[in-house]
Amino acid sequence: MNDLIVNEKNPSHVFAAGSTYTASGEPGPDRPRKASSRAAGYVMNFFKSLDGGATWSTYNLATSADTDGLALAVDPANDNVVYVGGRKDHKAILFKSVNGGSNWTDITGNVSGTVSDITLDPASPLRVYVQTSAGIYRSEDGGASWSKISTRDAKALIINPSAPNEIYAGGTEGVHFSNDRGDSWNDFNSGLTTRNVLGLDMNAGSKILYAATNGGGIFKNSLSALYSLTITAGAGGTTQPVPGTHLYASNAFVSIKALPSAHYQFSGWSEDASGAANPISLIMSGNKSVRADFLRIIYPPRDFAGMKKLNRSLLLAQYHVQLTWQNDANNADITKNRLYVLENGSWTILAELSAEAKEYIHKNVMKDGEYTYALAVVNDAGREGPAATATVK
Repeated sequence: MNDLIVNEKNPSHVFAAGSTYTASGEPGPDRPRKASSRAAGYVMNFFKSLDGGATWSTYNLATSADTDGLALAVDPANDNVVYVGGRKDHKAILFKSVNGGSNWTDITGNVSGTVSDITLDPASPLRVYVQTSAGIYRSEDGGASWSKISTRDAKALIINPSAPNEIYAGGTEGVHFSNDRGDSWNDFNSGLTTRNVLGLDMNAGSKILYAATNGGGIFKNSLSALYSLTITAGAGGTTQPVPGTHLYASNAFVSIKALPSAHYQFSGWSEDASGAANPISLIMSGNKSVRADFLRIIYPPRDFAGMKKLNRSLLLAQYHVQLTWQNDANNADITKNRLYVLENGSWTILAELSAEAKEYIHKNVMKDGEYTYALAVVNDAGREGPAATATVK
């Protein structure tokens, strides 16, 4: 047996996962004794006792040899719902039963790697986490579909029963922590000198997390000593980790990245961070707050160009420059166009035009003169965007 569970709500119900050896031509443990083409090898099994271990029922899950049941999860509110995972021919295999083991459905889907642990969310049993050598997978629909939420090797995962959004995972890279059910992760290795973690457990009452390591002993971390990082984001973007309050061990190294939405740009950090570097890194020496702000991108006018023309009358001839452009459809909240002309090495405002304007006539220019223009748009906050330029000879 590789995994054992006692239903805490009904302690006489005991469940186990493992494998049994089947010689070539022999039937599986739950099949009649008749001729079989089964190859010799280990076959995945589920074991169940409803009388505290006095008697056991054995269920065969796989139809071929070289399978091993390594991980088990049971819904404590309805222990007819059972998940068993492991490996088959060195690949992931995952089964589910909704009738106590009488029938099984293969729910492996896109899960890869050897399955080492299965964890159900106590607040929502249809949310299932599977830990494998290829990473962590999450299902929101009882195993009907899976999303990969971490690429790290994972051998153990535990959910804080007092705050089910908080999960801790252990593997060959130590412990990492998520405060948003696995959408984002950070290292949780402060003080963990042996990073190969084989098992995790938690005392929710005293807020202590225990980690069993391969050859390095057992470590504990008092979660009451955690520091909080509160992340907020202004309109026009989000962050990674996502906005919210996240918990980290003392002196943990945290990276935060601003993610602008379409047509926005990151403008800078505030509160306990500053500047516009992206991403930034913080050392959690205490509780911290960080805000990411964003600005709507202002796009320059398109197709800005000019042409010098002669305006002839009976008495005189005058030249003018006809300027034309197109307003960029990606702009928003634009109130006006601002036109500049370059004079003696400096830009001078030539005109301010409506946001809808697409043409301007610069009158009384010199026939042989060269003129350089810049055209920018201004939004309702008075912020001027980058200019388009054009030179007319």
